[in-house]
Amino acid sequence: MTIFCRLMCLLLMPFFTLSFSSSAYSHALAPSLLQLEELGNTKDVREGLFLYWKTSAKNNGYPLSPKLPSNCELQNQPTFATDNQSVTLTGKVDCSSTFLVGKSIGIHNISNNITPVLVRIKRADGSTVSGLINAENPVFVVPNKSSSGDVIKEYIGLGVEHLLTGYDHVLFVIAIVLLISRVGTLIKAISCFTLGHSISLALSTFNVISLPTGIVEILIAASIVAMALEICNKTSIFERNVWLVATVFGLLHGLGFAAVLSDFNLPRTELISALLSFNVGIEIGQLLVVAVCLILGKVVSLLKVENWKVFTNSSRYVAYAFGSISAFWVIERTQLLMFG
Repeated sequence: MTIFCRLMCLLLMPFFTLSFSSSAYSHALAPSLLQLEELGNTKDVREGLFLYWKTSAKNNGYPLSPKLPSNCELQNQPTFATDNQSVTLTGKVDCSSTFLVGKSIGIHNISNNITPVLVRIKRADGSTVSGLINAENPVFVVPNKSSSGDVIKEYIGLGVEHLLTGYDHVLFVIAIVLLISRVGTLIKAISCFTLGHSISLALSTFNVISLPTGIVEILIAASIVAMALEICNKTSIFERNVWLVATVFGLLHGLGFAAVLSDFNLPRTELISALLSFNVGIEIGQLLVVAVCLILGKVVSLLKVENWKVFTNSSRYVAYAFGSISAFWVIERTQLLMFG
């Protein structure tokens, strides 16, 4: 594992530069939500749709916006609101005499963005259909109905994507692998981290506990600083207290995951399945990161590069890279919380 640490310090240098050149991606951007609700539509009377659109205030220069079917138009004077975290648009949509079934919904600039959009259609009879729009699938064709399996697949995908595009979460998982040399202890650490974020994700989703998102993001970045100090100083505190430390940090990261799930305004009928599926997706993403780290470590070991001069004493440098990146995020997020 020591050799892997040395390799990772080289791999992190481009990432270190990226964190300062594009602070918008220091953590995963929350997926956007497009919700269209039928307003008393029947065979004879159609009152139109109510549109709710929420997207991140941060983007890569290509702001997202809904692309409605050609037979639908947003009425004048929609309500528009924005803050440091998100942009929200609400308003009434008039459509022609046909329903949305079979119609295509898209998102402007989706091909230039890394985050997906969750589309939810709430019908007048109380039923819902939903789907995901992303760069690979830029159009959602409204089905007549959706199954529970569709909902599960969508939220698993959201969980995987959120973990893998959240650099702070990825760094934390990599730090766990770097700190622990024994496979058995690594399994314990990942299991405890999973248990912790599962508990806090569930409690936050059901409004049992709540912390301001800004504070949670600062603490998540600070947790990586703590891991970097442990990598650098090699005190073995984490490995000796793996059950406690991994669970506590898992509880903290779970609150960050919950902030994303809360943005989806989940209907009561989808709450349990969405919560479980999203958590499973996070776990899959987490295991993918661990697997890549272990495979890289094995490859480096087989190449027998431990005597290469470039790797001499570089295990500390990886800690400096982790610590510098995450310390920058702490400062960035604190400034955003205090001054907007």
